[in-house]
Amino acid sequence: MITVNTANNLYELLQMHKILRPMMMPQDVYKLIYQGVFGVGHILTSSAWDYLEKESSELNLNDLPSESLTEKVSINGNIIRVNLRPWLKEGHNLQLLYDSMILSKVEGSYKVFIEIWDEFVSLVKMKKIDFNMNEVIVINNELNREKPQTKHHTEVYRKYYKPAYRVLLRKELDKILGV
Repeated sequence: MITVNTANNLYELLQMHKILRPMMMPQDVYKLIYQGVFGVGHILTSSAWDYLEKESSELNLNDLPSESLTEKVSINGNIIRVNLRPWLKEGHNLQLLYDSMILSKVEGSYKVFIEIWDEFVSLVKMKKIDFNMNEVIVINNELNREKPQTKHHTEVYRKYYKPAYRVLLRKELDKILGV
């Protein structure tokens, strides 16, 4: 069962992301919650480094000039997205980012994911946060509650926000930046 504090933290997390990306859709929230619970693990394949290099080399660093270096993706703030455009513009080392990805692997809990997702559904039902309830229902009906799978960002999200980031544990980024 989710606590009041966790529910409040989820609401604040979603409000922050909705302000940053007003075109965000329920599927994008699903991805956000998934990353906040499971971290980077699902993309740590043998080709992860090659994909990071390729994606970084193809970025237009002038897109989204107000994009911040990091964004919280977990309720407790321990898991973050590191946006590649600011990372590269600030001259940070790509290999260090990749190494931090490896060190950021976490074992998430399907039960915790489902609890947080269900709280999101409740927030939408109660109209405390503005998302299309029909889209939420579709995702909810398709959801494998025993073993939830990751989802991609929506076309709308990719078009407007050009997501290019890596998910890390906050403490691993702090090590790189000397915080």
